[in-house]
Amino acid sequence: MKRAKVFSLFFVCAVLVTTPAFAVSEAAILSLLLSPSPQANAMGESYGLLWGTDPMSSTFNPAALGLQAQKTFLGYAIYPEKVYWLPYLSADLWYNSKAINAGYNLYSLTKIPLSIGVGYFDAYLHLGEQFYTDEPGDPLGSFISYEKYNSTTFSVAIDYYLHASFGYTIKNIDATIGAGFFENGAAMGRAQPNAHDWGVVIRAPVFDILKKLQKPTTFYENLCPYLTPGFHYSKRNIGDKVIFIDEAQADPLPRQAYIGASFETGLRYQKAGSQLDIIHFGWAREMDDVLVDRNVDGTWTYLSGLNDIKFWDNVICGRTNNKATKHQGYEIGLAGIGFFRRGLYQDIEGLVFFKTRGYGLNFTQPFRLLAALFDYQRDKLWLNILLSLDVEYYESHFIAEEGHPIFGTGFRGVTIKLRNFEF
Repeated sequence: MKRAKVFSLFFVCAVLVTTPAFAVSEAAILSLLLSPSPQANAMGESYGLLWGTDPMSSTFNPAALGLQAQKTFLGYAIYPEKVYWLPYLSADLWYNSKAINAGYNLYSLTKIPLSIGVGYFDAYLHLGEQFYTDEPGDPLGSFISYEKYNSTTFSVAIDYYLHASFGYTIKNIDATIGAGFFENGAAMGRAQPNAHDWGVVIRAPVFDILKKLQKPTTFYENLCPYLTPGFHYSKRNIGDKVIFIDEAQADPLPRQAYIGASFETGLRYQKAGSQLDIIHFGWAREMDDVLVDRNVDGTWTYLSGLNDIKFWDNVICGRTNNKATKHQGYEIGLAGIGFFRRGLYQDIEGLVFFKTRGYGLNFTQPFRLLAALFDYQRDKLWLNILLSLDVEYYESHFIAEEGHPIFGTGFRGVTIKLRNFEF
């Protein structure tokens, strides 16, 4: 039996364990932990402010789709161009993803306060070209290493004073990271495990609840403040094991606990069924922990619960944790047109610390503002659709000094959404 020598694979592995999403290396297929959303990445990879708006947010909590279905009929998010992952280190590492989802609010037809959402997500991480030789060192060829997966998500939400949503995701995974060549042919180092996620999100729109209780919520004509605290929890990448060539050397999936809290506040204009945010501020803090315990002899076990995360100390009080990763960020929105975001990512055990920033633009919101100010009547279908359409651009960057592995890493995304409207 003869086995090929594979070069530059060590470089790929080194890259993976020195990047934000891959700081903990107890598991395989760590691209499952990579944050795809440009909006979240501008806020330290925190998602707590995006459950109801970002089509990619279901990758971190499948319950997001139920909340999006309350107001969004269709959503689509893509990268206009692939993301060069760690461009300072290599031009051959890149990432791409897209998400599409649909939802419907049953209240308009049945008066039942339920919303149902379904979505599809696809991601691909290109790990570069690998070369291999035979034992004497003669070249045999090359192959491409990659990690990719697609997922299908189902979610349902209820709007009864509180907004509560539950979601479930099924993942199909495909990864190739090495090659072994034998006498009678080639056996690629390829794994195709399956996994699933589940999650819950609870939000409390305080002034909407007061309104339902017939308490005054408007303090000047059509202006109304709002305040919405929220809580979310998800468990991701639940599955068995990852086998590339030898089952005896199987690795665990990066099973993850993800928990956080958030709040949103601001001033809203309400008139004749229209609702527009004049000024918006949101803040979120989240913790995640990979639920894998790797022993020195190479054996491993999956852990349960929150493991090293202490909800009160870490999420509420903001104290750091040597074993879990902290995500924190905020956003400021102006009239629903422009959004400015900042964030912080802290992984003490993995020695990864950096700040983030980004912005977003909604190109169709100005038309909606004009329609609300001049009290346009939506008596035509084309006008109804136009005023229900959102076309948005988002950009985010990881802030680091030149020479740091994440230097130059940035995300750009386009989102197209169609809000619920009357036919």
